[in-house]
Amino acid sequence: MEPDYLAMMIRLLLIWFILSCLLLLYRKYFFSINKTRLLGIFSRLIASWLSLFFLYTYLSATISTALMPIFTYSLNYVQSEYSATLSLIDASNSTLQIGITTLKDIPPFIPGISYYQFFNPTSIFQGLSLVSALLIAWPVDTLKARFFLFLTSFPLSFILLMLNIPFQIASSFDSTFSKLARINDLIRPEQIYQPWVLFIANGGNYILVIILVVFATQLQKRLFS
Repeated sequence: MEPDYLAMMIRLLLIWFILSCLLLLYRKYFFSINKTRLLGIFSRLIASWLSLFFLYTYLSATISTALMPIFTYSLNYVQSEYSATLSLIDASNSTLQIGITTLKDIPPFIPGISYYQFFNPTSIFQGLSLVSALLIAWPVDTLKARFFLFLTSFPLSFILLMLNIPFQIASSFDSTFSKLARINDLIRPEQIYQPWVLFIANGGNYILVIILVVFATQLQKRLFS
């Protein structure tokens, strides 16, 4: 499967939009910084953002493999209609195969039916680069504060990851079940996680980035001020 360069460019533009929102949010703070320091901040931001974007793309298969048990547990936790297992089938583009066995009636499926789909989490991993880059580039006065933000980027990236992958995988199966139900003149009720998936798909993921960055920077400010 060839990379979707148009989608990649759209994601990069959305990330730039988020950077602009953060600048507006902290404009008084940034405008009080001298031009030399401000140039250094944006230089670190752009360099770390682009580097991490392509690093996460390159390492997406490795990260997926390492976190596979957590992804599996989370997917089985957010829904109760089927039991799921995940496996990596294509390391070149991080494609996951999700096999399920239905536990309940999912029209037109009955309990005990096996089915599988594919899911590629690369774009989600690419989105993690923004959280890490913002925290790496954030202006601080001490090395301890910068190291704190660097360490904080790991758990925050993990939180962002877990707020995305299990819900998006569940949503992809729900979409398939809904289409099959319509073909058979059946009605599938909306699942409880669908509003969250719609929120993420319509820009909510970038709002989460802002919330996580603001949380980390405010915590750093309290600890090292």
